[in-house]
Parts: sequence; structure tokens; C-alpha cells
Amino acid sequence: MSRRPRVRIGPFITLVLVVTEIALVWSGVLGVRRAVLVGVVIEVAIWIAALSRLVAGRRRFAIARNKGSDRWRAAEDRLAELMPRPLAHFVLLEPRLWVCLGCWVLHRHDNSAAEAFSYHRQLRPLLIGVAALVALEGAVVDTVLMIFLPGSVWAWAVLALHLYALVMLGGLYASFVTRPHLVYHDRLLLRDGVFHELEVPRSEVTAVSVERRPNFGRSGFKADVEHQCALLALGDATIALKLDPTSRLVVDGSPLAETMQVLSITVDYAHAFVQILSASKPN
Repeated sequence: MSRRPRVRIGPFITLVLVVTEIALVWSGVLGVRRAVLVGVVIEVAIWIAALSRLVAGRRRFAIARNKGSDRWRAAEDRLAELMPRPLAHFVLLEPRLWVCLGCWVLHRHDNSAAEAFSYHRQLRPLLIGVAALVALEGAVVDTVLMIFLPGSVWAWAVLALHLYALVMLGGLYASFVTRPHLVYHDRLLLRDGVFHELEVPRSEVTAVSVERRPNFGRSGFKADVEHQCALLALGDATIALKLDPTSRLVVDGSPLAETMQVLSITVDYAHAFVQILSASKPN
């Protein structure tokens, strides 16, 4: 008899406490003094729980890094102890984009000890076009605000928001540039900027070929369970990896529950990618 998976409620405690506090104050069930007192008690409970988990999480983060785990994945694992994992992943996206932007400016790409392959060239014109539209819209809106609301703080606020959007677009592009696909002797590390990372053992790749699969924009990671095929593309996919029927893709550190027989990805220099994978096979 199989055991049912245990549901972890720890990451949801903080959110439950916050919602409870807001509900008590908003509903007016308690008087003002009692509501303030309950709010203080809840806040103290939140901080005590958070600090205790952060102390324990810092130790486990150090242990995970010593074992060779990716620092961002280790940070996400520790943050997921305080909040649901999707929220932890979302919280870390912005700092990761800032780091990628800095690495791009300093020409520091993650391609050491491996063959690196870019995959962002098809999406570059689209991102440039979006950035140009954001800049144009910002200029128009700011001009209108300065004409009709001279001296208003809204013009500066809108300018700041558009500059922030441009920086984040730059960080998004930088994440694609600085986090290329990596081909090691024993495994493939396939990226989607800061969003997804797939690890595929070389021994489980039975065939590789240049094969175009239409796609618009960034696909993210998509798995078609019925047809046992997966997609990770920026623009059209250009490579088809045929996998061992028993293999399971490792997505963001966790193996998929379903097996996939074909994985389609985008590689800018598809023929060179096929040549590298075909030239040397792991023992």
C-alpha cells in the first residue's frame, strides 16, 4: 500500500497569519484596541517563525552549496520554507535578472568547463521592438503629463516606471545571453534564461537532429504528456533530442513524473550543436 504524499503546511503559515490579521482588522469583529493587540501578537509570531526558519535555512543553504548545488536553487529551496515554492521562485526572479544584467555588462558568461551554445538570436528583434515601444510610450506619456500637469510628481513616477521596465527587459535579454546551453561530457544543461533549467544525461540522448518546430516568442517549458514530447524554445525550436524511453527530465532540480521521448529546444548554431553531440559520446 503506497503512502500518500505528506502535505507541507509550513510555507503557508506566514500567509495564513497575514490574511488572518487583515481579516480581523477589516471585519471590525474586535475593537480597535484589541485589534491592535492581536495584530502585534501576530506580527511577533510571524517574525519569530521567520527568523527561526532563516537561521535554520542559512545552515542548510551552506550545506547545499558545499555539495555543489546551484546557489540560486539552494536559495529557492530555503525560501520555499517560508512561502509556497512558486512565490519563492517569483521573488528571486528580479535579483537574478539584476545579476545577469551585471554579468552581461562585465562580459561574464556562464560557459566555463563546457561547450556553450546560445539560443537567443531569434528573440532579440522582438525584445528590441518591445523596448523601443516602451521607450516611445514613456516619452509620449511624460510629455503629455508635463503639458497638462506641469510640476506634477506623476511625470517623474511614470518616467521611473518606464525606466524600470527598460532595465528589466535588458535583464531578461541578459539572462538569455549569460546563461547559454552547456554541453558537458556526461550531461546537457539546457536553459531558459533565469526561468527554467533542464538537466539531461548524455547517456540518455539516443539521437540528435536539426529539426525545426514552429513557436512564437518564449515557450517556457512545455510537456505534452500524451505524445511524450517536451518543448523549451525561444522562437522556433531548431533541435530535436530523442531520449531513452525510460529517462526522466530533471527540470529545475526535480525529475518529471512522466517520461518524455522527444525534447525540442532552440539552439542558434544547430549544426554545430549536433556535431558536438555526435563527435563525442559518453562511455
